[in-house]
Amino acid sequence: MDPSVQINGLGEFRFDANCSVNIGTHFIIPEKAMLKLGKECYVGRYVELGPTNRIEIGDYTSLQDRCIFVGDVEIGRYCLFSLNILISSGRHCFDKYPHLLIRDQDEMGISSEREGKVIIEDDCWIGVNSVIMPGVKIGKGSIIGANSVVTKDIPPYSIATGAPAAVIKKRLDFNPPHEIHYDRAVDYPYFYSGVEMSSSERIRTDELKGLFTKKKFQLALNLVHGKRIFLKIKSLAGNQTLRYQDETRSVGDNFTEISFVLSANNLNMLNFDCLSENINSRLILQKAWIE
Repeated sequence: MDPSVQINGLGEFRFDANCSVNIGTHFIIPEKAMLKLGKECYVGRYVELGPTNRIEIGDYTSLQDRCIFVGDVEIGRYCLFSLNILISSGRHCFDKYPHLLIRDQDEMGISSEREGKVIIEDDCWIGVNSVIMPGVKIGKGSIIGANSVVTKDIPPYSIATGAPAAVIKKRLDFNPPHEIHYDRAVDYPYFYSGVEMSSSERIRTDELKGLFTKKKFQLALNLVHGKRIFLKIKSLAGNQTLRYQDETRSVGDNFTEISFVLSANNLNMLNFDCLSENINSRLILQKAWIE
């Protein structure tokens, strides 16, 4: 961390291994707020990060010079932010009582319906001079063109540009399959989050015949006509417990097939939680499928 970096406020600052924070950067973390930088994050020069609640930036994400993120912001792993990106989860209220001064509405504590947490999922690339407005969610693998203003949610693997930004094409046709396997490249997008997917990470786990998962991970699968989700999975740290919805299953040291009853409300996204108290405990996921 460059010695010129300023960290002000009484909030909590966490950072993982090998983060790089460069000259002139300023973190303003008020009491009860949190700023968290993941493993090997890069923060360029004269960046400003100011959580009002929480700003979390995932592993291997890079922020180039003069980015400003304010409010409640969640950014995934492997993201690329170009120069001069503005993200804010809040805005002034101007239309609740339009006869009042905007400043007076702020002082009255009137919140705008358009406020809300900004979420940018894994593997997104945000172009130079772009603005991400409050409450927006940018889906995994998306690209936002230079000078764009993003005012509404962007679906996964979309390319969007303009002010306001609109989808102009797709990186790929995002259609979750019934089965995904760790060594099929076409399946990688559907190991949706919380799975170590970079080339270097996959090389490290290749001899283990699977992919490392985080404590929480999400898979995208086609649930049509399915009744159960199956995983072929093992633990590297003795028996561990994996939860899906209200069910739990034990995961041991050898690859085992486990299954859970599907919920009718998943909408193709399946969320799993390893209940180990050890934050560094790991599971190896080989494949997942629906029957």
